[in-house]
Amino acid sequence: SGILCEPCYYCEGKGFIKSKTTVLNEVLREIKREIRETPGNTVCVFVNPDIANLLLEEERAEIDELERKYRKRIVVTVRDDFHQEQFEVDRAGI
Repeated sequence: SGILCEPCYYCEGKGFIKSKTTVLNEVLREIKREIRETPGNTVCVFVNPDIANLLLEEERAEIDELERKYRKRIVVTVRDDFHQEQFEVDRAGI
């Protein structure tokens, strides 16, 4: 479980939360689903600051490729109030 989880700093290590990489992969899967299904021109992604950094740095090439492939924008918005595991992917511009 050390690969998929990491000690929880929210509960002082007494439990576990999903790792940033696991959440990042979940967010990317949801983005791919939404970008294919939305008739609009924008997909809005709301994430914790740590996940936003991973999306915009480590996964920038994949985000750019999805935007090119589907001719839609992916807008990432940082939500400081979101727990590391929390995210929303919404359609916009419908």
